[in-house]
Amino acid sequence: MTTDKTSQNELYGYSLDGETFHGRYATRAEALAEGIKAAIEDERDTVTTGRHDAPPHTSEFMPDIDDILEHMAQKASDDYDGEDWPDVGKDDVMEARQQLEAALDAFANAVHAVSPPCFHYVVDEQTHDVPGASA
Repeated sequence: MTTDKTSQNELYGYSLDGETFHGRYATRAEALAEGIKAAIEDERDTVTTGRHDAPPHTSEFMPDIDDILEHMAQKASDDYDGEDWPDVGKDDVMEARQQLEAALDAFANAVHAVSPPCFHYVVDEQTHDVPGASA
């Protein structure tokens, strides 16, 4: 997994161990060419290429309102013996839920604006033999 903050649209990388990917190349061929150079230098027989798959928006990592209510109930129970608290249904606090949801969305957007996720998954992996390497 790399953590470079450059654009991740249809970019490719290479790996010598199948786990840690390097570079952000416009095509698989470019990634493979650089990967082969690195593999020869590191005396590897194969190199893996893959396409970077961009992470979701920051909001995907945020708790939702039900998670927050569950956390409140758990803390009340664990710390104060408060059973069945808060005793509210979705309709009981609809306005407050909407306000909290708006605040969470604003927070997620603010975080995303200054520090979007810079990690990614690598998909569509392909392993290539290094020309001239002993198998």
